[in-house]
Amino acid sequence: MTVTDAPILTINGQAVANSFSSDLTAPIALDELKLSWGRSSIWEQARATTLVATVLDYTGALAAAALTGQTVTVQRADGKYIFRGNLDDPKIRYAKVMLNGVRTSVWKISISAADKLAAAGQVIPQGPGTDPTTVAQYGVGYWPSQSIADRITSLLAAGASAIVSGITGYSQSYTGSTTSMCASRPFSDGWSLLQFLEGIYSQASPLRIPVYRPDTDQIDGISPTNPAPLTLVYTGGKLAITLNSYDGATLIPALVIPASDVHAESYQAEQTLNESITEVQVSAPIGATTPASHESLVETAAVVTGQPIKRAYKVDVDVISQSGATAPHRQLLTALTAVALGHRGKLRWPRVTLDWSKRTYSETVADKLITTTQPPQAVYFPGAVFTQVSTKGAIQSVIGGSLSYSADSQAWKHIMTLAPAGYAATDLLLSQLVTTTTPKIIDYHDSITLADLGQIQQGVTA
Repeated sequence: MTVTDAPILTINGQAVANSFSSDLTAPIALDELKLSWGRSSIWEQARATTLVATVLDYTGALAAAALTGQTVTVQRADGKYIFRGNLDDPKIRYAKVMLNGVRTSVWKISISAADKLAAAGQVIPQGPGTDPTTVAQYGVGYWPSQSIADRITSLLAAGASAIVSGITGYSQSYTGSTTSMCASRPFSDGWSLLQFLEGIYSQASPLRIPVYRPDTDQIDGISPTNPAPLTLVYTGGKLAITLNSYDGATLIPALVIPASDVHAESYQAEQTLNESITEVQVSAPIGATTPASHESLVETAAVVTGQPIKRAYKVDVDVISQSGATAPHRQLLTALTAVALGHRGKLRWPRVTLDWSKRTYSETVADKLITTTQPPQAVYFPGAVFTQVSTKGAIQSVIGGSLSYSADSQAWKHIMTLAPAGYAATDLLLSQLVTTTTPKIIDYHDSITLADLGQIQQGVTA
């Protein structure tokens, strides 16, 4: 089985066939499914992944079952989970379909579900605080001031472990020290599990957000894609473009897909307010070692000045403020301001589509992009018209999308939402592009244009 084969949909642990068998020993079959995931901008929190699917039921057995609230999963053909969640109210209707060449009546069941990030937004966890004096003043279930690691442990014990197998990716890059403490707060604040996690992940690194990873059944943190320079390589008798990305501190191969192999929704890109942040605000709790009503210290840094239309990015961290220039929230403020400045003026590209019914993509592309979680790999499209706008973010990251499978075409389709990432073009001289004696102009890969060469940061060397 390969990644691009039909997915495996299960409802309450029972697999749904990908098509009716000729003798109807498989009387329930998948018609189509769509998974919507991610976000439309790196300045937003991720949304819970949602599933919409249609199942055909010849016998009516599934149509008669109590489906609301049942678990539903989707796996790729290679076994990797790309969705886990719970069903909402299904819709059922009687319809005619072609079955073994005969027009046949079946039940058509439309199901929808949201993944476990949605469940995390609905759970109000009770804190582990037991101090009698504090309980008398603020009630049971208050949250004491805790280290980040202890807060995660307490959240798991307070109900998160009933939803997910673990919580990871909350590294303390900007907490100043391992002794940084999460704020205390009363249970009456009504914070959801997801709110606690957003406050924790936001302090880990710039624009880090919690997401649910169905393949590991864990809540994890993701940050904007961090690409390495575009590079020319001479391989197989052809000059080609390669790209790497940083997954944390590890350098991994990125994805280079010729623009001729994807479909763009339009030739219109946008320079949006989301890519024109004028100021950044970071707020952190102060004096929050007890559940008393505490204040937040709010600090602001200007990305640019003098722009009449202002766009502020605001983030709340759940780590108690410290004094001094190296305080966690101040370090985060500086880093966020640099990110906002780097994105100013970059273009938001139209959504692009990978369609396996029309194109054959490499196994690597299929593995990385038949997904419902932001891949750490950056993406570059040689030959794309927008690379001609040389300083506007030719390297992209995939931050969301609509991933679907059709039983009719027996193929996947992924309509991907992109965000600008990484480097602007540099000014390499033509003589610096290729310093070996072997390659000739005819050796350039067909997908490479002059505009692509203007994006290169590292030329071929001997």
